[in-house]
Amino acid sequence: MNNKNIQQNIKEKLNNNDLIITKADKNAGLVILNKNLYIEQTLRFFEDNNIKELKNNPMLSYNGKLTPTLKNCLPTLQKLLATINKHTIKEKNPRIPVLYSMIKLHKPDKKNYFQLEEEDVENIISLIKLITKQNFFAFWDKLYIMANGLPMGSSLSGVLADIYMDFIEKQIMIIPLSEFIVFWRRYVDDVFCIWSGNEKDLDSFLEILNSQFNVKFTLEKAIDNTINFLDLRIQLKLDETYNFEFDIYRKPTSTDVILFLMTLIILHI
Repeated sequence: MNNKNIQQNIKEKLNNNDLIITKADKNAGLVILNKNLYIEQTLRFFEDNNIKELKNNPMLSYNGKLTPTLKNCLPTLQKLLATINKHTIKEKNPRIPVLYSMIKLHKPDKKNYFQLEEEDVENIISLIKLITKQNFFAFWDKLYIMANGLPMGSSLSGVLADIYMDFIEKQIMIIPLSEFIVFWRRYVDDVFCIWSGNEKDLDSFLEILNSQFNVKFTLEKAIDNTINFLDLRIQLKLDETYNFEFDIYRKPTSTDVILFLMTLIILHI
């Protein structure tokens, strides 16, 4: 049986059983699941994150704002990248982004210097505002818009999210009960914290965090003075030293997939 027949057989089995194939989060492989469950879970995510269905296509209105904004900001963009011009900066036939859900299987040297004028700063702010308004997408033949948060899939969203997290961390250090924070370090959206208060104070502190900021904080407490953080297992030694011991941690869903030595790798990406 050739590859074409195999693909056709797989497609028929998926269609006949109302199944769908999608990616797992963080490159953990592929997942096959019921199509209705896939849609139901995605729509529940929309509901939990204030994502609203749209009745009209917003692309025409968005393009109407995009063209004059890019024209005004072109001199600033050319300072960042000299090869940019009015013909290459805009996609000729833009389409609405199509969303697909990824299944979460785990728990949760060269520098360029240039001078920016006040007008450049205003242009960059205009561009950022425009990019964050491209927060609409299509899912299962319907259009949706995110009422809160940043556009999913945008290369700028991660940077803006990190800036926002840095901002709220400064606020966290002055809210009630923050005096019990002995140590606080964050990597993207994971925080390692050492708390000197009791568990009741810690639970109250979590409630304050979730009531004051538009970010959902969850809490995982150490068991037997040991906690897993990123790829580390960290243990606090309850002796006269109070030192930490570290070990490698692998999530239960880790595939341990590594690249073969002779795999083609594009080094400049």
